Amino acid sequence: MPACGKDGVTYRNLCELKCNKAEFENFGKCEDKGENFVKCDKCPDVLDPICGTDGRNYKNSCLCTCRGNCKKYSEGQCPQEKSCARCAGVL
Repeated sequence: MPACGKDGVTYRNLCELKCNKAEFENFGKCEDKGENFVKCDKCPDVLDPICGTDGRNYKNSCLCTCRGNCKKYSEGQCPQEKSCARCAGVL
């Protein structure tokens, strides 16, 4: 069952959410609010995913800097830790 994190990311399940060190918001997909982080209303609503230096996924680098107080580590999604591989089979 999908789980929405307080980071605005929809994870495949609660296991994946916890493994990515996200805080639980609710079950189901996250609502599309135009951007992942309400407090970062000055960031553009642009989908350019990055992995932050804090190990979390962000919709774009502005949201990483604004909400996560981090910097861009790499383009796209963060690599999952090997310990998270077990979460892929949990539906």
